[in-house]
Amino acid sequence: MDAAATVEEQLAIAFSAVDDNDPTATGIALTTLMAHPDFDALPADIRHATFSAAGWSAIQRSELARARDFYLAAIDLSANESHVWYQLALLEFDLDNPEASADRLLHLLQHWPELQEELPDGYFAQLVRELIPFPETRLTVLHALLARPWTLNGLGTSHFWHELALMQVERGDTDAARASIEHIDGPMDLVMLRIDRRFDALVDPTLKRFDIQRAARLRSDDLRTKAMLAPERLDLLMELTYAMLAAGEERQVLAMTDAALAALSSATVESALFENIEDQVWLMNNRAIALRRLDRIDEALVQMEIASGFAENGGANVSQALNLGRFYCSLGRFPEALAAISSVNDMSDYGRMVRAAVQHCAMRRSGDATGADEALAYLRDHSATAPSALLQALLEANHLDEAAGTLASLLESTETRLDTLVWVQRFRSLPPLPADHVYRSRREELLARDDVIAAVERVGRIGQYDIHARSTLD
Repeated sequence: MDAAATVEEQLAIAFSAVDDNDPTATGIALTTLMAHPDFDALPADIRHATFSAAGWSAIQRSELARARDFYLAAIDLSANESHVWYQLALLEFDLDNPEASADRLLHLLQHWPELQEELPDGYFAQLVRELIPFPETRLTVLHALLARPWTLNGLGTSHFWHELALMQVERGDTDAARASIEHIDGPMDLVMLRIDRRFDALVDPTLKRFDIQRAARLRSDDLRTKAMLAPERLDLLMELTYAMLAAGEERQVLAMTDAALAALSSATVESALFENIEDQVWLMNNRAIALRRLDRIDEALVQMEIASGFAENGGANVSQALNLGRFYCSLGRFPEALAAISSVNDMSDYGRMVRAAVQHCAMRRSGDATGADEALAYLRDHSATAPSALLQALLEANHLDEAAGTLASLLESTETRLDTLVWVQRFRSLPPLPADHVYRSRREELLARDDVIAAVERVGRIGQYDIHARSTLD
């Protein structure tokens, strides 16, 4: 900074840099301004704008902790700017502070409820999950969301209300749980109500609203209408393909994804037809599932291979690489399964479980006993993350007694009960792929055991539902 520059001159320099949208130059200019000996004498609104601009500039440079500090300084001067609270909610979450993120979110919802729909779609689901160790805050957040006409931009919020109802019923708050259940309409969420004895006093499966096939139809119809009214929204189309796959509408999925992917391939940046362009990889994924279910296996593989080469959320495509690995395993093409997942590294805990499951499948069946045992040990140690992955691996290894005992333990734990109950249900499925025959047979053998039936009956029930489980190749 020029020693002779006044604070007003430095202010002009700093906000000129802001207008130029150069994060590095902006950061330097704003830091220089804030270090000026006369900065504190500036009016509060100007200092607030400076801290706010510094926060955004720090976000652009991926300096998230500094961004948070700048926004907190802005709030000290004025707490009436919605964008500051919006950014703080996201920053605290990205900095692994879910409780603080929830506090900022609750303030935002109280004062600017219209901004609820502008938050990233994945934020709410991730926040609710990260708040599991903080049940009171989690309950407060879910209550606040239920109190508003919130639809997640039309994508549906049924799963959130199932989360809320489950917390309420576990606390013995039956009336509140009953009210939350009135908002649950997703087919899989309704399945989870019907199979879980914790909801027996609140759910009458003979009522039309708990009819799973009807719910699947209504879900497809609702999303189809929304997608027609907003054809530019790829996220709605993606969610529609999920709903149609659940309902067994594979040919319709092919028609829709073929049209959308053709439009995407011919579009330029200047003539982009779609919003939420990052969701195209999931259209490819779901197109591959539809092709597999129509027994067009080679085409399904090609589509999944293409999808795995696309970026996911700006980085390496973990999800489709793992899905491709599982597909190859089911086909008995074990070296290719391992190759598909070989470059996958940066992933969630759930993703690591899927990777270990693919490794166990491929290594065991190709004769690598040591590698298979190491993968199975990982699955055992982390079973709470993905119970079904461990159960499938135990059956593939022909450890039926261990599988029965593990299943009983998973059902006893409230942390893993629901996922395990879903795994034991009989959903609509196709004849197994070549390498899945033995697993499918052993699963039926497991579910027929008296000790397994007794373990399930203590906490839930096994039902038959004429919908496909979400995202399964079968």
